[in-house]
Amino acid sequence: MNLRESTHANALNLMKIESDKKFLIAQRTKGRSGCMLGIDRKHQKLEERIKKRSINFAERRNRAYDKMKSSACRHHVYEILLQSIFTEVKLATSTGPEITLFKNFKKEWPNIDKNSYLIWTTDEHVKNILMGIADEMIQFCKIKLEEELPRDDYKEFLELIIIFLGGLPPKGITPGACHIARWMAKSLYCLKLFLFRHQFKITQREDKCLKRFCCFIIKCYPESWFLCSNAPTFTMNDIGFLKKLYFYKNDDKEVAEKAIMKFINHLWYLSEECAAFSIFDERLSNHTRRKMAEKIMHGTPEKESQKKFILKFEDLQHFLNKELPLDILGNN
Repeated sequence: MNLRESTHANALNLMKIESDKKFLIAQRTKGRSGCMLGIDRKHQKLEERIKKRSINFAERRNRAYDKMKSSACRHHVYEILLQSIFTEVKLATSTGPEITLFKNFKKEWPNIDKNSYLIWTTDEHVKNILMGIADEMIQFCKIKLEEELPRDDYKEFLELIIIFLGGLPPKGITPGACHIARWMAKSLYCLKLFLFRHQFKITQREDKCLKRFCCFIIKCYPESWFLCSNAPTFTMNDIGFLKKLYFYKNDDKEVAEKAIMKFINHLWYLSEECAAFSIFDERLSNHTRRKMAEKIMHGTPEKESQKKFILKFEDLQHFLNKELPLDILGNN
């Protein structure tokens, strides 16, 4: 109703809506308690803040979605890391697309007795490194084998790990391509070389390097590899992998430090946007996820977050001692 109507002598009697009558009475009260000017301004500012927050949230969400869409590069990061470890242990050198050691092993494959192989417990050094995780790793690989896997070499990798650790996969061991560009070729061939090293001649140096590489693959690699492309587990997967690498220094300091240095250059998924998706990671407790939700809801997202999480090698221990992933939210 407009101001002219409010001055009408019989306006109150003409009104049919009770709320309009109350408003008119408030307008006529001394001090005009029904004045809406101040309230409108407060509502306007509130709506502006809500709109700004919604826009910021949408932008942050879109950036996170962009990273999720490019999750295929997650595997590429782990391939780069594995290549650096293969180079670090100096198992073999290659000047072309093929690795000579692998090529020779493939030629010899038809002459190898597939029913005669050496598992992890046949070497005391390997046994000491893998003793605490063997049963857990076998169980993990069996669970993943029940899922639909996008590539045959993923399945072969899981089966080889089970055989390496003394388990029984549903199928035997088969040769694969030894081309250097093939995904996980190094892992597959090194595991096979270890299993049949008594049937295929390798030097003492190659034997030592082979064991170093296989121990790293078994203890640090499988869980991180197979979970790395699942959006809700992005952040915790990277944190868990960093923890494994940090403690792997007790087993092989040079390999662990090389892996850490390589991996901290690719922490694109420890951003605040991706960390927010950890609220759907069921490995986190309900208490932690509740605290994350509160921090997200009451945070101030106006500040532009940096695209990549920056972590220095010397700061790794301090970072891992934080309450993660909670402390990542709002820190970028």
